[in-house]
Parts: sequence; structure tokens; C-alpha cells
Amino acid sequence: MSVALARSLLASEPPRSLPGTACATVFSPPPILAAHTPSPPAQTPRDTPSPPAHARSYGYITPGGEYGGASPDLIPSLVDRYLRDSNSLKSLEMKKVVVGFDFNLLERCVHDHVRGVLGWWRGLSVTFPKHNYKVRVYDDNCLAALWENKCCNCLMHVTIVPCLLMRCYRDCGDHFSDDLRSHFQIQYHPLQVFAALQPALWCPGQNIGAMASELFRDMFW
Repeated sequence: MSVALARSLLASEPPRSLPGTACATVFSPPPILAAHTPSPPAQTPRDTPSPPAHARSYGYITPGGEYGGASPDLIPSLVDRYLRDSNSLKSLEMKKVVVGFDFNLLERCVHDHVRGVLGWWRGLSVTFPKHNYKVRVYDDNCLAALWENKCCNCLMHVTIVPCLLMRCYRDCGDHFSDDLRSHFQIQYHPLQVFAALQPALWCPGQNIGAMASELFRDMFW
């Protein structure tokens, strides 16, 4: 068999899985999403530095705050400064931020679906709250335990004087640092995220009687 004939047979023959092997299937979005999901342009805020060359696709860590735009090589020095600091209230904080995702488009999709498809006509606010987006490290001592305790911290702010003393002790000398940023990238288009959220969106049904009763309640309640 000639080499050209062998190559043509291999090119036309569908892939087969041999015993003891596994075939991987690459998932592609539904045709509707694929047709209406253009490649989004890279949306990078002005104060967000470009990801380093060695960063993975799902996220990276860079200096922030007063060091915004600096090289990631500064991160070890910030950590070393925290470790060498002898202040009892020293702390190092890292904030997590999501970059490159169009939350405005996702908000419009949810808003239009609730208004147009579900028929909700009363007040509507679409927000995406963040939780657990800060990581803060502080020293393990009695003074830091009092300051980090919510009840003690509230009591210090009520009595004012202890709060002023503690803040002067911590802030005079730059012992509190929030100069780390952890950037995360969502690897999905907003339309794909909305397609996953759409089955969970729900609101009470509306009819003429319900609308009249709610209007009567708003006028006289």
C-alpha cells in the first residue's frame, strides 16, 4: 500500500477507541449561544495591571493600592515586611477582584428576563453581591485578639478613646497593609452564565386582580 493511499484512509476513517483507552469529548455551547456569543474583547480596567507572562488563565496576584501597576516581584518584599514588623496590630490584607467579565450585560439579561418573560412589573434591582473577597492575616497576640474581636472592636469605637489609641498605634508607621490583589477571570461569556441561571429565576405570577390589589395597597397602606 502506498504512503499516499494510507494517509487518505487514515484521514477519512473516524477515530476509534482501543481497549483500555478513553476518548475525551470537548463540550461546546449550544448552537443558540454559539451563534449569539461573540468573542468578548479584553476588558481591563485602567487601574488593573496586565497579567504576568507566567500567570495561569484563571487568575493571578499583583500588588495593589499604592503599589498598583508595580511588578509582581514586589509581592515577596511586602510579605517579608509584614513578617519583620514588630507591631502587635500589624496585618496584611489581600482583596479578590473579578476582571474581564461584563457584569452589565449579565444584569441586563436578568432584568429583561424578569420584566419581559416572567412579567414582574413592580420594583426590581439586580445586583451581584460579593462575599469572602478579603483575606487578612494578623499577628496572634492578646492586643490583636481584642482588636479583631467584633464585640470588643465595637465597644472601643463607642468609647472613642481606646479606638483612637489603637488606631494611632497601628496606623502611625504603616503597619496595616492592603496592597495585594488577587485577580480572578471567569472563563464563560455572560450569555452562557445567564443560560445557567435562567432556570432558577422565578417571581410570583401577576394578573389583573393581583395588580389591582397591590395598587390599592400602595395607595392606602
